[in-house]
Amino acid sequence: MIPTTRGVIPTVSARTAAKTTRARALRAAGLAGLLALAAACTGDTTTAPTAVVDRGTVSTAVSASGTLVSITQQNLGFADRGQIAELFVKVGDAVQAGQPLARLDDAAARSRLASAQAQLDQQQASLGKLTGGNSVEAAQAALDSAREILDATRGQVAATDAADASAIDRARVQLAFDEKQLELAKRQLEKDQKACRSGSTTPTTPAPTARPATEGSSEGTGLLTGLSNANTNSSPTGAGTSTGTNPACTAIPTDKQAVQTAKGAVIQSRTALDAAEHQRDTDRAAGRVNIANAESAVSDAQSRLDSAGNDAPADIDVQEAVVRDAENSVADARRAVEDTVLRAPVAGTVSAINGAVGDFVAAAGGATPLAPGTDARIPVAAGGRPTPLPPPTPPGTAPSSP
Repeated sequence: MIPTTRGVIPTVSARTAAKTTRARALRAAGLAGLLALAAACTGDTTTAPTAVVDRGTVSTAVSASGTLVSITQQNLGFADRGQIAELFVKVGDAVQAGQPLARLDDAAARSRLASAQAQLDQQQASLGKLTGGNSVEAAQAALDSAREILDATRGQVAATDAADASAIDRARVQLAFDEKQLELAKRQLEKDQKACRSGSTTPTTPAPTARPATEGSSEGTGLLTGLSNANTNSSPTGAGTSTGTNPACTAIPTDKQAVQTAKGAVIQSRTALDAAEHQRDTDRAAGRVNIANAESAVSDAQSRLDSAGNDAPADIDVQEAVVRDAENSVADARRAVEDTVLRAPVAGTVSAINGAVGDFVAAAGGATPLAPGTDARIPVAAGGRPTPLPPPTPPGTAPSSP
């Protein structure tokens, strides 16, 4: 108990008591002596008030009203334009980092992804053909096949030429025969005409004529179609007998008919010969073209075989580069599909939604108002200290909430 003239001693802080315990004891003893001395001088016997010394913490509290403001705020948007298909949150909802907020219609993005994937599959298949090791064998097989076709073409051309030559030979023989028959018919006509003018009644030899071609023969030009006696009927006046009628005069009409028939046969034979020769020329020209094409195919196959072994490494390198480019296209298309879903970058609360399902929105642009480098006001945190600026962020990104 420590008496004092000034009343109860205030509560001493624990920090001061811990540092000056000894000094306080000395001061208390001196103060007691002074108080005792004062009491002796006055002669009063009044009891001094007392107080308990204790340790504690001095605290100060202030109550005030105001508006709460978030330290950081981010404006979110889609990476590309499109039509809003779904909204997963509403104003006031608390969200976690990575949580989906909204989704755009992704039909076009998925179509581009499928197209890029198909292109990648095609290029990978081409690369597999080059790295499969069968290019040389395939080129050799193609060369062997081209050579076989060339040999077959040459054989066919030779056979066709032989057939055309045989047809020409038959046509020439038939023409020679028909020309011989025409010559004989002319001689017989001249003989009968001479005998008729001389008045001779000696029977004459009937002129041989070419037998007309039967139905179904080749243009009426069969080889050695045979002869028939044009004077098969006996003269109604008894030609060739001793009746006094000149048989030569009677045979002249028949001889003239035989000459005309023989001329027709000659014309047919010449036409057949010309047609056979024309067919031979046409077949030879076509044969030369076919052989040239077959030879060209052999040359191409040989070139592919020669380059199959030499150009394979370079072709593989080129195709691998094409495959890598196709892979990048697929990655870009897949990223575009993922960007159709808007996700929360940090945990927070949704304060506003500028759009509804079915609305078309443009690609997001700009930065958050509290981005470093702007003149936006930074609120003062509790305790009186300004909130420190976050570290610089790369261009195009928004700072995260603390």
